[in-house]
Amino acid sequence: MYTLDDYLNWRGDIDISYDGINEVDCALLSWLSYFEYQGLITGDGRKDTLNNIAERYLETHDIEADSKRDLFFNSVFKTFVKTAQTKRFGHVSLNCYQSVIDKDKGVQFSAMTFSVTPAQDILVYEGTDGTIVGWREDCALAYMDEVPAQRLAVEYMEKTISRRKKRTILCGHSKGGNLAAYALIKADEKKRYIEKVFNFDGPGMNDRIMASAEYKESLKKIVTILPKTSIVGRLFGHSETFRVTDSDEKGFHQHDLTSWGIKGTSFDYMESVDNLSEYVDSTISAWISDISEERRKKFLDTLFLIFEKNNINTLEEFNALGSIKTLTAVNSYLSELDEESRQILKQVIGDLVSRGIKTARERAARNFANGAEKAAEKVERRLRRSTV
Repeated sequence: MYTLDDYLNWRGDIDISYDGINEVDCALLSWLSYFEYQGLITGDGRKDTLNNIAERYLETHDIEADSKRDLFFNSVFKTFVKTAQTKRFGHVSLNCYQSVIDKDKGVQFSAMTFSVTPAQDILVYEGTDGTIVGWREDCALAYMDEVPAQRLAVEYMEKTISRRKKRTILCGHSKGGNLAAYALIKADEKKRYIEKVFNFDGPGMNDRIMASAEYKESLKKIVTILPKTSIVGRLFGHSETFRVTDSDEKGFHQHDLTSWGIKGTSFDYMESVDNLSEYVDSTISAWISDISEERRKKFLDTLFLIFEKNNINTLEEFNALGSIKTLTAVNSYLSELDEESRQILKQVIGDLVSRGIKTARERAARNFANGAEKAAEKVERRLRRSTV
């Protein structure tokens, strides 16, 4: 299977001015939004080409040390350097870089504009990074009509398009895809500059937004692309018809854009997502519809408070605990919660597990996921023992 790395080998020597920007180019630039640009940008687009930024990075950083960082950053920085050294992307300049991280307010936002030709910009929103504050803001979509990053996304789009007045494509991966779609929905008169939006495995919108006239008007410009076992991209609603691409990874790891299958200048499309993606979507969608927004907020506030009390600041730290230690950490803090918070936490997690069992039983009747029901019941028993 060909992936982004192969695409750079095959297409890297062809200038964008020759054949124009395509969906794979937009996905690649969306992935580059995760690179750490702080300290490498002058603010002058003529000097801030990707090739120049890469040279500054190579001159000032210990590449061997960076290669030993977490797998996610390792993948991002290698892809960035390779991309910047190609004829296709080396001259692309990075403009209007903005980054906001506020742990107290629960905000993780970053956006940048790539000038790919004199007449066209690619405006990219960064997705959720490895911080817990970033994922907390994602979860807030379950009970808020507008999270802080969405408001910042709209402000950034309006300011950038007003200043540059160029044909623009909005795009992003994960939460960045949601931000791109949301900015289009709220664009008003700036919508005439926006040619298209690419949402790469990003969450959809809540019911109130989907019912709005602005959302329905925007659908014709939104392109959502998911891997075959999409999890994040199935959260909340998508009225647009999404496309499904193959991946050389399994399960949640398919969220990584560098694993997606590529065929020519587009992705390697399949007919539909797989059974696991459908299972998770059915479970989460039903669970969200079963509980009130107030309970969702109380549950998530309590859950992230437990992370904070246990000094869990990144997903890497969370994963390092393992399932047993995580449950133990949750259990150890339960006694410190007020009765309402404790009951909300137990009930909502219990509801989610029960919904998963119900969905597994329903789908098992259609010959899906042998052993899924037993696995879900084992989780439920362990949860009940650890939260008594």
